Amino acid sequence: MGKSKVETKSESVLRCVLFLGVFPIALIFLLFLLVEAPFGAEDRLAYYSDYFSFVGADDEGRVAFAIDTNRGQDGDEFQAEHFVVLHDEHLDWQSIEGTGSYPNSSGMLDGISDSRYFQFIGTPEKGVVIESSVNNMTLSVQPISMHLSRRVGNQDKRLGSAPATLEWRGRTLEGRAIYEFVHFDNWNRLTRTYWDYWRDFGSIWSWGIPSLRGAETSTWPARRLIEITRDDANQTALPSWTGLKSD
Repeated sequence: MGKSKVETKSESVLRCVLFLGVFPIALIFLLFLLVEAPFGAEDRLAYYSDYFSFVGADDEGRVAFAIDTNRGQDGDEFQAEHFVVLHDEHLDWQSIEGTGSYPNSSGMLDGISDSRYFQFIGTPEKGVVIESSVNNMTLSVQPISMHLSRRVGNQDKRLGSAPATLEWRGRTLEGRAIYEFVHFDNWNRLTRTYWDYWRDFGSIWSWGIPSLRGAETSTWPARRLIEITRDDANQTALPSWTGLKSD
C-alpha cells in the first residue's frame, strides 16, 4: 500500500529535524578539528623555550630577574620572542626593554637566537652570559647542573640551577639562577591555537603568585625562587610546592 500524505509529511518533517540537528554539530566538529589540528601534512612544527630566573643580593638589597626566550618553526617560517621582568626589593618592578616578538632570520631553534635587546653567549652545560647594553645589564650563569630531564610524549624538558651574577645599573648581585628548557615536536604556540595549552602546565614561574605587587619583604615575589635555589645549594630534593621529583 502506498504511504498516506500524513505519513509522507511526517517523514519529511523528521528528515528536516534530523538535518537541522546533525548539521550544526558536524560543522562545529569540523571547525574544532581545523583549529586543533597541530600541523598540516606539508608543515614542520617545532617549539623551543629557554627560561632563566635569577635571585641575588648586594648591599642595597635583593633583585629578581627572569627572561624567557621562545623560538618556533611553522613550515619555512621561524619565530622568536622574549618575556622579561625584573623586581627590586625596594624599588618595586622595573621597566626592562625587550619583551615581545623579534625576527628569527637565522632559523635558530636548538640554541638561543639573539635580538637587538639581548645577546646570548655559551651554552647551559658550559655556562651562559646574557648581555643587554640597552638595559645596562649582564647575567652570567655558571655551568648548570641539571636536576630533572625527561621526555613525555612530544615534549622534552630539563630543569637545573647554578650560581649566577647579575650586573645591573652599576650594581653586582651574587646569587643563583634556575634554568628550564622545553622542546615540543609538532607543536608551536607562536603560530597555532591550542585549547588545552594550560592543561597539566608544570613549568616553574617563581614569582610568588600570591603577591605580585605591593608585597612586603616577607612575601617578596622572589621568595619561592629563593626557596628552591637554597634547597639546591643544600643538595636536597626539589621543594614539594613544585610538584616535581628529582630523577
